[in-house]
Amino acid sequence: MTDHSSNNRPGNTVRYAEGTSVNEAYNHFLGIRDEDRSILKRHYPGLIEDSEEFAEVFYSYLLAYPATAAILERYREQGGEIKSLVRTQLDHLRHFLSGDTGNASATRLAEAGAAHQRFGIEPV
Repeated sequence: MTDHSSNNRPGNTVRYAEGTSVNEAYNHFLGIRDEDRSILKRHYPGLIEDSEEFAEVFYSYLLAYPATAAILERYREQGGEIKSLVRTQLDHLRHFLSGDTGNASATRLAEAGAAHQRFGIEPV
C-alpha cells in the first residue's frame, strides 16, 4: 500500500489510498496494526467483563438525555424495543473489542451507520 499522506489536505477528494479497501483505509487512518489486535485478544476477557451492566447504563444515559431520548422514543413508537437495542449494543461492543477489522466487520459497521441515519442520529 502506498502512503498517500497528502490525502489529508483540505479539498483533496481522494479519501483513501488507491488499491485498498475501505476497511484497510480505516485501519490505516486509525493506525490499527496487528500488534493492536494482539493486545485486544490478550485483554478481551477483561474488556468485556461487566459488559451487560455497561450496556444497561449506556442506554439509561441515552434515555436521560433529551436529544437521544426523543430518537429512542420514535424507535419505540415504530415498534422497536429498547431491550433489543441493548442486546445489539452489547453484541457490537463485544465484536468491536474482538479486534476484527475484516470486510464482514466493515459491512456490520456500515449497516449500523445506515440504521443510525434512518433514525436521524447525526454522526458526531
